[in-house]
Amino acid sequence: MVTTAAKPDWYADPTERHRLRYWDGARWTANVSDQGDASLDELAPEPPPPVRPAGQMTVTPVGTIKPAGPVVIDAVNGRLAICCFGVLGIGGGYRVYALDPFAQVKHPDFGTGECRQLVFDRAGHRLAAAEFSFPHLCQGWVHDHASGRHSGFAISTSAQHYMFSNAMHQGSDSVALSPSGRLLAFSGPEALPLVGVVDELVAGGEFYAHLFPLPSITTGVVRRPLVWSPDGRTLASATHDASGAASVDLWSFPNGEDSQMVAVTVRSAATPDSGTAVTGGRVALQFSPDSQWLALGGGSAGTGAIEIFEVQSMTPVSRSAALPATVRALDFAPNGAFLVSGDASGNVVVWTLRADGIPALTPTAAAQVPGRVLALGWTQTSDGVFVAYERRPQKLIVGGEFGMGGEVGISFARLDIATP
Repeated sequence: MVTTAAKPDWYADPTERHRLRYWDGARWTANVSDQGDASLDELAPEPPPPVRPAGQMTVTPVGTIKPAGPVVIDAVNGRLAICCFGVLGIGGGYRVYALDPFAQVKHPDFGTGECRQLVFDRAGHRLAAAEFSFPHLCQGWVHDHASGRHSGFAISTSAQHYMFSNAMHQGSDSVALSPSGRLLAFSGPEALPLVGVVDELVAGGEFYAHLFPLPSITTGVVRRPLVWSPDGRTLASATHDASGAASVDLWSFPNGEDSQMVAVTVRSAATPDSGTAVTGGRVALQFSPDSQWLALGGGSAGTGAIEIFEVQSMTPVSRSAALPATVRALDFAPNGAFLVSGDASGNVVVWTLRADGIPALTPTAAAQVPGRVLALGWTQTSDGVFVAYERRPQKLIVGGEFGMGGEVGISFARLDIATP
């Protein structure tokens, strides 16, 4: 692998203990900065250097959004959605933007609480969110673009105790829409996922009467995120336990998005126990366009890693070398030739996948954004990536989880290499 050294400068701290850490061109130093206040914090062990493949990407700023919140990018359909926190994180609602040119799109601005995750369906019909809520309540909403209807859901974990553990007390934690937007999967911390028919929710039908709790062989874990395969036949959940070890649960739907919703198999694959295995509470999960491969990224203690699994057997087929920071976002290019990753230090790396049927992670091009990466999205032509990053961090309320005053930056990173 041919790489070029990153230039000396301040970068997002790969350990995530501070806002910035100085890279002297050869190694990470003890010099750190938080909101302009400089201090020293020694590294032990030292994180890997920033990944710098020989190929590069041209980065162009697109716009900024404030206040900040969870972001999802659907660059194939040219849009972005963000939950914007209000005062103390309550009632900020959400906004949808067109990416080219960057402009806010008219929509019903709606929100009841802190949004944990936003997700589009692949068909572009619906947008769903998981929200923070009161103890023992799992809630969120679905917006149907065609009808303009905005439908909320709330499940009491006391009444439906067989679906959730008693430890779940902070609302929905993850949500996923099937490719057509017909099925909704959601779960809370340490909770088994549920699947429901969105058509019933949007139409005001018997959504709650037909919720389908999914079986699991992994217990005592936090599930984040949930991801549906492009063919609609597999739902994946990234999990981690108290030790930080990451694994993946898969549910197979033989009838795809058919209303029978019978998950005949549930499989789990723990990541290999080695220095470059994916660990940490924050992981990224993404299916390839043909639904054959599943990429998992994560990290902890100032390092990161990416692994690719073959979906049918959940056999690991490729793994990256140790990366300089936690991998926070992943996205396969629509043409299936590339995978892009974004990490906590603002590194955006394009990995070329082999064309002989078995993926191999080869770093091909890289870019840097001035903040930790929040979301990524390839264009339909696979010639570039939209990147959402933390331009200015939120100020956290002492003793709580609500943030305010943050700002999200949006940039476009165009590939300077020929795309297949």
